[in-house]
Amino acid sequence: MMMFVSFFHALGGQANLPSKIVMASLVIFGVSSFAWGTATRVRPDLEEMAYATGLHLLDKADEITTGDEAFAQLLRLAFAYAGDNSLGNDPIMANKAAILALGVIMGDDAVAKVGRFELDPERKKQREELRRRITMHGRNDLTRHFAVSAALTVLSDSTRALAVGIAKEIADSAPGGSGFSFVDMAANKYGIHLANLATRDAETARLVQKMISESKQLGFPLPSIEGLPEGLTTKEFQTEFGGVGGSRTRELFAEIDRRVSECFGELPK
Repeated sequence: MMMFVSFFHALGGQANLPSKIVMASLVIFGVSSFAWGTATRVRPDLEEMAYATGLHLLDKADEITTGDEAFAQLLRLAFAYAGDNSLGNDPIMANKAAILALGVIMGDDAVAKVGRFELDPERKKQREELRRRITMHGRNDLTRHFAVSAALTVLSDSTRALAVGIAKEIADSAPGGSGFSFVDMAANKYGIHLANLATRDAETARLVQKMISESKQLGFPLPSIEGLPEGLTTKEFQTEFGGVGGSRTRELFAEIDRRVSECFGELPK
């Protein structure tokens, strides 16, 4: 992880670089971070299960409402289906399939490209329409951060998923971007944490299925985003927070980790 911090700290100080060069560097780094030590190609059996899970969710799309409730509904459907597919089978595999399907449907079609699998290209418009009406804390962008980070954790691991999330925020802090957002990072870390728990071991995998699928609302509460800074330019992020390696950034990341951990308090550590 120190390699990532050093890179981002150095890059964060290059506010005078043209934004296109900064973003290109981040894209290259994000891709290479997946190549570093772990392949992302989905195994055929997992691809088949993720495909089936995705089709199941799309077939239920008309039953899904809008807003934060839609987020809870889609998670319930995905993990209920994973539970049904775990009877006599590996619950970790079923949960990975659910997370990958959510990554494509709720997050971005690019998730499938990273994993080098497809989810019915003819239903792309249906995915896009469903994706637009799902929110976390009333925000559509947060569901995408959550879902993509969770999927990247399954495709690689939490360190690389987090690194790509940070890279995205640094790119956003460049001129013309929406700014570095600790709120987005909370959604990223929430997705990573859920993916880690859901795929840690068979017992915890089944417990996650149960807690999400049997909940009338949301199996795990959303982390609070109150007081988290966002919209920071590269200069503001570097000057006021010290970049990724700065003490204020580390403090806020630790606070986000605390909030996220509290959401999953009923699960064994």
